[in-house]
Amino acid sequence: MAVLYSLTAGFLAGVAFPLRRYGLTITNEPVFFSAVVALVSLFGAMPYALWPRGERRLDWHPRGLMHFFCSGFFEALGALLTLMALANGRVVIVSPIVATTSLFSLLISLIFLRGKEQLTGRTILGTLSVIAGTVAIALGKTGADIYLDSANRRGVFVTA
Repeated sequence: MAVLYSLTAGFLAGVAFPLRRYGLTITNEPVFFSAVVALVSLFGAMPYALWPRGERRLDWHPRGLMHFFCSGFFEALGALLTLMALANGRVVIVSPIVATTSLFSLLISLIFLRGKEQLTGRTILGTLSVIAGTVAIALGKTGADIYLDSANRRGVFVTA
């Protein structure tokens, strides 16, 4: 089930990146849009938090809350920096670079989650393979690119 959630999250991020970039071509205000993303996330999570579960309740443990607060701060800062990158760069370059998340997750897991997460050679090799592919995409040149013509709100195919 975790793989299905992860693939769905990847798909939704793949939809979100071009939408964010397109929005930024209309109004280039990454800080404002970062706040909009945060509010939409809050309202999207509220039904889950308020959904009745019978006898089961949400477990609001104070020790865990601080970790989620810090996580939310880093997530929001990452979203802001992503929007700033999209405001200044092409989505096909910014998106793969942001996808290096797996490398940083692996490194931080090695430091902080010892004994709680099992990291094998295959996990490390798989993560490095994803990063190598991401770098190849970001640095690779193709014979043609698609640029967004913001004045006419349409894609323009340009050969190099």
